[in-house]
Formats: sequence, C-alpha cells, structure tokens
Amino acid sequence: MTLIYLTDDPLVSKDDCLRWFTKFVSKPDEIILQNDVNTCKSFIEDHLANIQKQKHIDFIISDWEIKNEKSEKIISWLRNSTDIYSSKNFNLNKIPVILIEDSTKTFDSDNFDATITDFPTNINQFNQTIVKTIKKWRELIAEDLETLGLDPSKINSFLHQVNNSKSYYRLKVLSKEFAFNKSNKTSYIWTNIGVNDIERANESFYNAFQKSKTGEIKEKGIHDVFLQFPSLVKGENFSFIQGLKKSLLYEVHLYKGNSKSYNEVDFLNRPNAHSLLNPEIFEIKLYQQRIFHKHKDAFLAKTRKAFKQVERYNKYLTSEEKQNRSNVIKHFGANYQNFNQVLLLGSLSEKQEKEHLLKKLKSDENFDEISLLTYEELLENHINLCQRLKDLSWL
Repeated sequence: MTLIYLTDDPLVSKDDCLRWFTKFVSKPDEIILQNDVNTCKSFIEDHLANIQKQKHIDFIISDWEIKNEKSEKIISWLRNSTDIYSSKNFNLNKIPVILIEDSTKTFDSDNFDATITDFPTNINQFNQTIVKTIKKWRELIAEDLETLGLDPSKINSFLHQVNNSKSYYRLKVLSKEFAFNKSNKTSYIWTNIGVNDIERANESFYNAFQKSKTGEIKEKGIHDVFLQFPSLVKGENFSFIQGLKKSLLYEVHLYKGNSKSYNEVDFLNRPNAHSLLNPEIFEIKLYQQRIFHKHKDAFLAKTRKAFKQVERYNKYLTSEEKQNRSNVIKHFGANYQNFNQVLLLGSLSEKQEKEHLLKKLKSDENFDEISLLTYEELLENHINLCQRLKDLSWL
C-alpha cells in the first residue's frame, strides 16, 4: 500500500512510520511524508490528479493541525474536488482520509472517514481503524460495480463490458471515466488475485530457504519459487498479472553497447501504471551467505561483490548511453531515470546483531541506496500482504 502522512512533527521519520504502519507498508518509498498543507495539496495535484500521471494513494492520515493550519483546509479541498486519480479509476473526493485527534483542538471532523486517538500509543486501535476505513472504501467500489451491471467477483476476468453506463451519475468511488472505458482492466492486487493463491507462497518460500541452508536448494531453486509465486518479489506496487509469465522480467540481458557481453539481472520489477514507486532491481543471493566478516568489522568479500553487482546494474540502467536508454524503454515501456535497488541476502539475526555496522559500512562504501533485505524480512512482508488481503476483502 502507499500512504500520505501529513504532520509537521520534525522528529517523525520514515523509520518511525515503518514501525507504526508495518501492517500496511513494507518499504520507505510507500510512505509519503508531508509537513505542510499547501505542499501536500500540490503533491496530490501533481501526482494523483494530474491527468498525465494519475498515481495512486491508498489513504491519507493527518495531524489535527500542521504549522498553524488546520487539516480541515485540505479535507475541504479534497471533498469538493471534481478530479479523478489512479489511472482514471477513482474520484478524488472519496479518497480515504483519517484524522489524528488532538484533545486540545476542536473543529468539525465530519468530512474525515475516521478519527483516531492515542496515536501512536494504541497501535492496535489505530490498525483496526485503518482496516475498517479501507474496507468500507473498497466495499463502495463493489457497490459501484453492481450499479454498472458488473459482477465484482469477476473484475479480474473482463475487459469490462459495462451494461449500464448511463448509471455513472450514481457512482460513489468509481469515476465516470471507468464506466465509459470499456477496455480497462484493473491492475490492483486486491482485485486480481485470491488470497489462497498467494498464501501458498509463504510455505513454499520458507521451505525453500530452509533447504538452502543445507545446500539442498541452490540460488536457481529460490528463483523458481519466485517464478511460481511472483507476489513474493512484486508485492502490490509492481506489475502483476496472475498466470502470465510476461509479467516477470527475469534474467534480463542488458547488453553493453553493440557487443555480445551483457549484465544479467535476476529480476526487474515494473511499477503498475498507477504506482508512485520507481522500477526496481531485485538481486538474489542465498540465505546462508554471511553478511559480515567473522573477525573484523567489514563486509564479507562475497557480500561486497553482491552489492557491487547491484550497483553495476543500476549504473547501466541510469546511464545516458543510447543503447542503455533503449533497453530501459524496451523492458519498462517508459524512460525511467531512477531505480530502487534490493539485495536479498542473509539472515535477520545477523543483520539485527550488527545493525549499526551495516549502516556504517553501507555509507563508507557508497551502498546507501541499496536495500539489504533478509529472507525473514521478505517472508514477513509477504505474510503481512496476505493478511491485508484478508482483512480488507471487499467481497
């Protein structure tokens, strides 16, 4: 999921947000921190409402007051908007917005979808409020589909043939453009896949990396699990079409100039058209590979080599060389200039034990832009995704 958090608290960091919103997001780029009402409004106008971009946000959470401006200013603007967002599918005036209450302040909070208290102290109540709010929003989409004469349970199987497009004026969340675009197919994971289909991935992935400890499964065996269960590597922000292998960019050959020499990337993740995230380099090493040297404060040579490998791929994909730009457009359908970089490697226990050393070494060796993801972290992210799909089921 992707969210906007509107707060002027200078002590709030994305690391804080990852802890608070851990049931809903798995990486920093899924959190958009805004510290001013006007800049937040501009961000929404530039990225969501902009007809050329049409990006998606799942919900907005806002403090009561931001730099002496009440949050009712932005909620009033949103509720009176006639704009659409998220690949022209939804009405902006229905975007879910949750208010963090302040007992010392008062104003009408009716335009907010929900209010929460004791944040971030009472995280359980906070999580329940978000679930209830998003679930209600998605249920309204199901009602809208029925209004158009469509079966919500089959939204992943039709290039939708609207039977009652004249009813568009009765729609709540879905836009008029959605009703009249008869070749549109949704690309949200929560409309395109059943929970049972991806829950099997958790056990398969766990078994695979356990077997890798003894050498029973090699790196290619981990690749095979990802190919069978692409949601493990893609999550919900990247292109995902169940059963279509072409949705996976696997072992892509990035040729160097006109030569036969090439870089081979394990996975390249294409963002959904509505996603705010950059495309992603996803490189895989084994679970049992150590991160740090046993007897000195340094990366193991194989780990440093893996970081360098990801760095090399990123330099290729962000280079201005004509051949490189051509390859980016070929594989991604757009001339992306920035890429997220993920290295899957090692165990969570080793990473946590030397967390400060990891941060220092990444900084010293200019690997700050590469996210080191352990096998346990990836499994936890995917379990959370499965739970979200259950909790936020709209049918």
